[in-house]
Amino acid sequence: MGGESAARAAEIATFLARCWSGDAGAAVSFSRGPWRARGPMRVAPMDALSGTGIDRYRQLRANVWHAAMRRRHGGPEMSGDHAFGFVLNALEVRRTEIAGLAEWRGMAGEVIFNHAFQWLYRPLLNEVHGRPRAAEAFLQEFLFGGTKGDVSDRQLGAARRAARAGAEAVEAALGGDGGALEAAVPAILAELELDPLAGIPVAFPWSRPDMPLGEDDMPRSIARVESAMGTPAPSRGAAVPDDDVLGEYESIR
Repeated sequence: MGGESAARAAEIATFLARCWSGDAGAAVSFSRGPWRARGPMRVAPMDALSGTGIDRYRQLRANVWHAAMRRRHGGPEMSGDHAFGFVLNALEVRRTEIAGLAEWRGMAGEVIFNHAFQWLYRPLLNEVHGRPRAAEAFLQEFLFGGTKGDVSDRQLGAARRAARAGAEAVEAALGGDGGALEAAVPAILAELELDPLAGIPVAFPWSRPDMPLGEDDMPRSIARVESAMGTPAPSRGAAVPDDDVLGEYESIR
């Protein structure tokens, strides 16, 4: 993306972030850095994402929405490079996502589309070695309702039990129990046999710009995400961007 297009994308992203978060002073920074509660909202730049130009813009836009929902609905700020923060951040993603979709129902298709790409970005479990495999198995089960690659029955069972515990904690948090997520993390880690301070490599590929996509990859991924989230896309379908999104994208090309 050229300098002028990147500047226009940042302008649109900042406008949307302020609208969605309710923070008139919100700003967006294109960075691979982690989410943070204060300062500019960090989202990955379009050139770090896969797909066509409009695919990348839709992912960027949905990532801004997620960052805005975390800012709007609060939650602790944790580094994801250790097991406790990795698990807590996954729970916070789902909590703020559900809370956000209750307010911004029109984002359902875009959120599903973005999650479908995130599923494609996740690594095969047989390519993740050591203790981090348990953390990745949990994240895949919890956010996507399944796992990729080979994993032992024992580890898969633990990931599924941990994912159920995570879902129960999110439900409690949405019901008003503000401490439910942090309180649930120790039990989830125990189920996964992970020490809270166990390192989780930040190199886990959540985006691969050169990732080839087969014709059936996205439809299958969208169907999986819809099932896992229990949130149907609008009648137009998650695969098709709405007119507002297309108009925004045309303005930065």
